[in-house]
Amino acid sequence: MPKIPGLKLRGQTYHLRLRVPTDVVAVYGKNEVNVSLKTKDYSEARKKVGKVRDVYESKFDELRIKLQAQRDEPDMLSQYSDYELERLAIRWFNEQRTAENKAIPDDMSDLTQDEIKDINIDKEYFLGLCEDEVNGTAKHPEHYGWNTAHKYLKELGITFSAKSENFHRLGQLMSRALAENARQDVRRWNGKPYAPSDELFIHAHQVPAHSKSNLPKKTLEALMQEYLDDPEVQRTKGTEKNLSVLFRALKEMIGEDTQISDITRQDCKRVRDLLLKAPANATKRARGKSLEEAAKIAEKNDWALLSPKTINNYLGNLNALMNFAVNEKYLRENPASGLKIKIKKKGKQRFPFDKDQLQKIFSAPLYTGCVNDGHGYNKPGAGIYKRTRFWVPLIALYTGMRMNEIC
Repeated sequence: MPKIPGLKLRGQTYHLRLRVPTDVVAVYGKNEVNVSLKTKDYSEARKKVGKVRDVYESKFDELRIKLQAQRDEPDMLSQYSDYELERLAIRWFNEQRTAENKAIPDDMSDLTQDEIKDINIDKEYFLGLCEDEVNGTAKHPEHYGWNTAHKYLKELGITFSAKSENFHRLGQLMSRALAENARQDVRRWNGKPYAPSDELFIHAHQVPAHSKSNLPKKTLEALMQEYLDDPEVQRTKGTEKNLSVLFRALKEMIGEDTQISDITRQDCKRVRDLLLKAPANATKRARGKSLEEAAKIAEKNDWALLSPKTINNYLGNLNALMNFAVNEKYLRENPASGLKIKIKKKGKQRFPFDKDQLQKIFSAPLYTGCVNDGHGYNKPGAGIYKRTRFWVPLIALYTGMRMNEIC
């Protein structure tokens, strides 16, 4: 019986040692993994080897996707000017004022004077904390401005380094925005009109985070072609096939003549939602149909849909495409950053073949006598041909190896 590489008995329990692929060692943090198979029975340990390998290979694949995303993702915030950082702070401030105005009732007759007083005490206390932070006299350990900047940049899909000068500058601006927002909140609860005192917000109005006017003109179709022609990247046939499906979805949901600078996060979400409804093998099963049409046919006929892992691969490529646009200065920020779907853990467990199933497999004509080991391998005959078809199932049985590992 051939030995399984890495299968060792440690104490009274079998363990499997797996080598971590060199391309993910830096992310995983180890060169190898030792997994307890939780059995002292050699036969049972052999049966578990294949499943354990599958689990860790899936983990390594996920790390590769994350690693590629980290390589592709630029520090977008570092490209912002002081003016654009101020626009971000003003944009956040305006959004908060809109939300606060909706949250505070015009008619406060249902509130008692004591309730209004308690609310005002809380708001004035928070205002004091924010003003101390702006003045550099804060004693609390939490920096509200930096925390707010971090959260807001994540919401907008703007990548950044928390150690960068621009992030520190934005955190200071956010501290001012928090203080002014708290100040106006107190005024509103006391029945006073809007009257900002910080000069940054005196003429505040809804403004975009950046101006599109200084961005180069580039259509979606032209960007996709430039991305494919990039000489710095070598892609596998699988990635090229993945991109062809993604580009098809982009053309359908956004339009190939759309300017890159006009693409929003909502557009990217529409692409994601289309992929969620698209059937597996749409090109073959709904030949000549658009993805939207294929999705309707799939729903009507209860076809199998794309798997969550496949969809996330498409979204990972969308993220890479938009990062390419950012790097080439066609976009200021990536509208697809962090866009993905949650993969639910499978509750169904794979079990090994039982004795009756193994008996049926190895009582087939291939092992008891067949016509030949070509097309006649499953027809009873007088010959036993000990070639590839004969040995692969036996090797799998005794080693737990998968077919692509055997052949």
